[in-house]
Amino acid sequence: DMRRYRQSASLARRAPHAAAGFTLIEAGMVIVLIGILAAVGAPMIADGMRLSIQTSADLTTVSQLRYATERVAREIREISFNAGTGTYNMATGATNLTFTKTNGTVVTIAFGAPNITVNYAGTGAASLSNQATNLQFTYVNVNPVAANAPSFVNVLVTLQNPTTGATYSQSTRVN
Repeated sequence: DMRRYRQSASLARRAPHAAAGFTLIEAGMVIVLIGILAAVGAPMIADGMRLSIQTSADLTTVSQLRYATERVAREIREISFNAGTGTYNMATGATNLTFTKTNGTVVTIAFGAPNITVNYAGTGAASLSNQATNLQFTYVNVNPVAANAPSFVNVLVTLQNPTTGATYSQSTRVN
């Protein structure tokens, strides 16, 4: 009985000392492990941040590309047709297009790197993009008798992200 009492008394005296904290070696090992994790993790976090910034910039460029393409197509759909001559009221070019809308407004869509602009006669120009590297119009005429009556206008818009240098293109055909 006395032996058990001594063992429990000895354990009772050691317990508070053993639970008092960390040794210097344990604290040092934790600091070394945190340093290793930081050395390995910091480049991954930096790469993730860089990739996030690039992706955001690319998404902005793609959004601007979609807007410019859709806006050009919407404007082209409103070209007025002269039934008397069987032609459209338009002056065509490879990188610009001037036409009269059904409401009588004269519109010019033009490319001058890095801008794509739409200009309404009497009201001034509005920018559709400031990252453009190309705006190209091609005209498809399925009726060779009417010289200025293309059946389709193909539009190709190319933008380049100034941050990443990535180039994106989108094309559409307008009837």
